[in-house]
Amino acid sequence: MPFLQNSNFSAGGIGRVSLLNLVTDNGGSKFGFYAGTITSIGHKDTQTGQTWTWKKQNDDVLNILDFTADAFNTPGPALPA
Repeated sequence: MPFLQNSNFSAGGIGRVSLLNLVTDNGGSKFGFYAGTITSIGHKDTQTGQTWTWKKQNDDVLNILDFTADAFNTPGPALPA
């Protein structure tokens, strides 16, 4: 049974997200998490026992089929004085 499907979440900042039984195929329509910062997203499939964790590094965006996550204000390198 899916617990998250076809939903969008946006905020200035999102902490740690834990997902169960994510359905990533949404018929070609993107959905997911969009925020200034996201600490991490973890997933567990209760039928297979498979798990994964995503923590944004540099400019990476999480894309799994139609599910996506992007933290667009991740601090970059310090600017010279």
